Amino acid sequence: MISAEVIAEARARNDLVAFIESNGVQLRRRGSDYVGRCTFHNDTGPSLVVFPRKQYWCCHGACSAGAAKRVGGDVIEFARREYPAACGITKAEIIEAL
Repeated sequence: MISAEVIAEARARNDLVAFIESNGVQLRRRGSDYVGRCTFHNDTGPSLVVFPRKQYWCCHGACSAGAAKRVGGDVIEFARREYPAACGITKAEIIEAL
């Protein structure tokens, strides 16, 4: 099991906006937040919103369609979705890499 301290350190070391952009997502500033096309589905408009002050992202598009709550999370959750277990990468390996 990964300790809460290790998870907190991984979050603190990685700026969410920079991490998402480094994965090929073009973000545009909209007020104090950023928007872009979500990479987790075939997006035709900017449904991905990144809140830099909170270090949190949320998809308002197909990721959240029909969901009881919006799909989103921190840098670890974005990396987990970007590099799913099907690729053979575990959550622990993602946190270690961050």
